[in-house]
Amino acid sequence: MLKEIILEVKQINEKITRQLKNLKKDELIRFLDNFVNNFDSLDVTEKFAGQQLKMRWNADHHTFEVSVKKGDFWRNAENFNYYQEITLPFRDYFVDNHIDVNYLIIGEVLSPKKIQDFINYKLKNEVFIDFSDVVNDKMKKEVEKYSSKKYKKPITILTKKDIKVQMNKNFDKLKKELNKWKEKIEQTKTLKELRSLVLPEIEDYLGEFIANEFKSKIDNYAPLEGLFINFEGNSLKIPNKKFADIQRLSVKMVNLFKMPVKKVKERLKNKDNLYDDLIKFLKQNSELKLPNEEQYNRFLSKEESEMLLNNLKNGNMDIIQVYDYIKKHKRK
Repeated sequence: MLKEIILEVKQINEKITRQLKNLKKDELIRFLDNFVNNFDSLDVTEKFAGQQLKMRWNADHHTFEVSVKKGDFWRNAENFNYYQEITLPFRDYFVDNHIDVNYLIIGEVLSPKKIQDFINYKLKNEVFIDFSDVVNDKMKKEVEKYSSKKYKKPITILTKKDIKVQMNKNFDKLKKELNKWKEKIEQTKTLKELRSLVLPEIEDYLGEFIANEFKSKIDNYAPLEGLFINFEGNSLKIPNKKFADIQRLSVKMVNLFKMPVKKVKERLKNKDNLYDDLIKFLKQNSELKLPNEEQYNRFLSKEESEMLLNNLKNGNMDIIQVYDYIKKHKRK
């Protein structure tokens, strides 16, 4: 039993998540047919913008350890301050029930105390989403009871069945597009043609569709980060295009603000590629339109980007002042 649980979870965790660009022509056509015409027959779950959390129970030594990083850096739950609202109730469940097999639980945490990556969830308490599919109904109920009764800090646990996405929207528009896509796909002669001439249009359309038509299982308000779809034995990921746009724009800025301040300011004064990256970010961020601004967390607001560009243009601020402003006001 021990080996089966650990092996199954490791296989889930290590399975390569594919994207549309990884599909061959016939695979792509089959996927689009199923997505548009048989959505509810697919195994579709929500992708979240949370923090990874791993927990493991060693039945031989009665130890419960946690890790928030990739790899095998583990600590005892009671000595690790991260997300104890979640980890300690899980530990108590395994200890008090004298669980005699080892468990590895892998999931993500959404916290009202932390701004999530680019998605503005409306959270009342800590949420743990179990992606390893080993948290059963009994465990979920008892762990949530520990959190509210013993620790007075209620948490919410979501299992795979809780985050399954079902569709009640109208697919008529997609059905019209599907016939056009099929024709274009069939006309391509190579994978290079498919990926460069046809696929971007399909990815953008599906990404916009996800951004506009779906709401998160967390609060029925926030948009989805994206969809995980189990298709023909493989996990397939399709992102919310707006989320992906914000992420793409922000990644260089996140890295820039991790660099030593003195070094960055020297490079900005010399107008090297960091200067170009900063100006490009401000321009593109000011032009990016979202369906609902309140549902997303930008690295810097659209209005602030416009203001900084205008101040640069009018000579009211120099590039160092712009950098200092962003450093102070950027999303924490």
